[in-house]
Amino acid sequence: LISRERGRYSSLHGALAGGMIALPHEPVAAPLDDAEPDELTCPICYTMFRDPVIPTDEPRVYERDALLAFWRRRPLASFFGGESLASARMEPALHVREQVAAWLAAHPE
Repeated sequence: LISRERGRYSSLHGALAGGMIALPHEPVAAPLDDAEPDELTCPICYTMFRDPVIPTDEPRVYERDALLAFWRRRPLASFFGGESLASARMEPALHVREQVAAWLAAHPE
């Protein structure tokens, strides 16, 4: 067990932080090139886009269902704060949909 005595705790913490001690059940990280890119992930629901849209009053891309669910709780609010949007109009983000399709084709698993 870890002792919180001054010195023993800090030296163990330093060894863990410095990577000198490997924990027995450390999760294995996926290779970076297999991780879903942030730019293809909705900032509301943190999943890869399936139906990406861009509100006409805001330059960010969102997943349609996630944005509509957010607006049910906070009508026409901007997800990142600031002024409320003037309308609920949104356009399909076709360029993002194409990027998702290309990424999925390159990563079939």
